[in-house]
Amino acid sequence: MHIIHSWLEKATIQCPEKIALITKEGQFSYQWLHDMSNRFAEQLIQRCQAKPGDRIALMLPNNVRHIVAYYGILKIGAIVVPIHGSLKCHEMMYIFEDSEASILITDSSYLDEVEMVLTKRESHIEHCIVNNMDKPLDGLGRSFLNMDDFLSNCPNKPADDDCIKVTEYDIAVIFYTSGTMGMPKGVMISHRNIVQKMHPLNDAMDLTSEDRILCGLPIVYVYGQVMSMHLSIWRQSTLILLDEESVNNVLEMMENHNPTVMMSIPTTYYRLKQIDRPSKEKHISQLRYAITGGSNISIHLKKEFEAKYGIKLLDSYGLTETTACVIIEQPGDVRKPGSIGKPIANNDVQILDEFGLELPPGQIGEIAIRSKSVMQGYFKNELKQNESLKNGWFHTGDMAYQDINGNFFIVDRRKDIIQTAGFVVVPHEVEEVLSRHPLIIDSAVVGMPDSERGEIIKAYLVIKPGSFLSQNELAAYTRKYLAKFKCPTVFELVDKLPRNKSGKLLKRLLKEIIQ
Repeated sequence: MHIIHSWLEKATIQCPEKIALITKEGQFSYQWLHDMSNRFAEQLIQRCQAKPGDRIALMLPNNVRHIVAYYGILKIGAIVVPIHGSLKCHEMMYIFEDSEASILITDSSYLDEVEMVLTKRESHIEHCIVNNMDKPLDGLGRSFLNMDDFLSNCPNKPADDDCIKVTEYDIAVIFYTSGTMGMPKGVMISHRNIVQKMHPLNDAMDLTSEDRILCGLPIVYVYGQVMSMHLSIWRQSTLILLDEESVNNVLEMMENHNPTVMMSIPTTYYRLKQIDRPSKEKHISQLRYAITGGSNISIHLKKEFEAKYGIKLLDSYGLTETTACVIIEQPGDVRKPGSIGKPIANNDVQILDEFGLELPPGQIGEIAIRSKSVMQGYFKNELKQNESLKNGWFHTGDMAYQDINGNFFIVDRRKDIIQTAGFVVVPHEVEEVLSRHPLIIDSAVVGMPDSERGEIIKAYLVIKPGSFLSQNELAAYTRKYLAKFKCPTVFELVDKLPRNKSGKLLKRLLKEIIQ
């Protein structure tokens, strides 16, 4: 099966009544998900005139309707453009315009920012489908449609297969992710890219159809989408989807639904470690192991978590451009402290020097990856694509080494990228916002090590002589223009920033001060 949505159809034939998804809203069978995504696909065609190849922006929280809409989009041969709901107006605007999305599927809780986007500038968005729409919406030159109508006023029939021909080489998803500088890039992932990840991931994680996967990850991102949502449906197991990452929510789902595998970010495991050991341990004892990814996790945190809960916390490494995980600590392997594990099958990983030559074990260089799961390229950005893809290898910019047994150890992430609580933050984007403040002359944004979030964001600022800005004023200013996860936690006023003679900012010196 080389088309993603064919997995849902296959599961519906083989185990229609099996529970595919558990959320706080209830439990949903494979048959139900298949029928509802069929309805949604039919309505996209009939009411929005959607067609194969259209980009459709999907901005919903972790819930059942997110998954229904996702598979509905794929069933008509269109392309999903996932967007996190915490983005601010100008951040959404860039993705809408760059992707040329013609349809937006969103939640009523995000409408304030969405309406600002549609008001401020001409957009390709023609139809806005709103979940939990509690009042009629119109104007702005677009149609506003109630998602309830999509799922209730349509027969359970699939889209016309005679009109829709989807191949494994067609683009399924465009993820917008940030590079080392500049605006986000659209990472084009094909059906084949995702399909080629399933067997290697399943073999590495030793999953069965009886597993119940607890997902504490936003499924708008590649980690949650591929390793939790897709893998669960491909394996015909059960996905337990958290709508938020609070510890209480995690423990409640554990107690009520007995997951066997957990996937989340270091922040979640840090918070679980901090609470008193639960009095009811049966919901922990079902877990075979937990997986972490998205940002660095300390050796100390892993040891303390494992000692407290008695289960393995396995590290993983991958990027959006590699369709999620490439390297993982496998449950049955002998583990090395500090290692992120070994490459999964059919994914070649090399450590290269500055000239692109492979380095022997023990020497630090750049991680390069070759596999059938490496992206198709960057949407409308051939220059960046050519910089990253060379002779069939994707150059990650991440520095690492491997030992003689093939275990990989991350030395440093991309030079300036900040990894915080599972999010990737580009300092340049934050600096651009800071530079617009009338009192700020110069700024530099770097990551500070943090045991809970991996890193927190620190901003060094040079302000106009005789002026003053408080921490609260600066925090309020950044929250106005940036998603919460991009906002600096710490601000420090300095007389000047370190630069070389050509004016280049020397962030390395700032990071040395923090260390």
